[in-house]
Amino acid sequence: MAANLTQEQANAFAEIFQDPQFKDPKKLMDVLHGVGVMVCLGLFHMAFSRLDIATDFAIGKFLSVTPEEAHLITAGMMFGRKARLLAGLISRSDHPRKAAILSEFNAIRGNNKREILLHGHIYQQNEEDRTVSFIERSVSGEFKATVHTFGLRDIAN
Repeated sequence: MAANLTQEQANAFAEIFQDPQFKDPKKLMDVLHGVGVMVCLGLFHMAFSRLDIATDFAIGKFLSVTPEEAHLITAGMMFGRKARLLAGLISRSDHPRKAAILSEFNAIRGNNKREILLHGHIYQQNEEDRTVSFIERSVSGEFKATVHTFGLRDIAN
């Protein structure tokens, strides 16, 4: 549970934002929780976007093609397919640090939280325990929906 705000802190927020509803510490914490979720999700999406483009460039490097050719090769590929391609290229290479590169890259690939946060649907935000839940839907086989609940620290990590 997040720390509670004092009445004095809530009043300061209400004055800064010129909004009397923020004088209620609980209401203000609810708003801040929602903002925190949005910020964490935004940072996560930005970081993943950078990883995705870095993967494209790395594929190009290991194939010894130009950046333009790398983007032609990877255009329209989902990250999982690109990740499998890059891991295969790394493992077949004679790069002196390939074991370390594969270890780090596979740690990122193995994080299924990424799929839930990128492709899941926000189901609810629980203001009491400061969590947010996502629905993950199966993409193959028998259809099933699974609810995953994260706190802000879980998303940020």
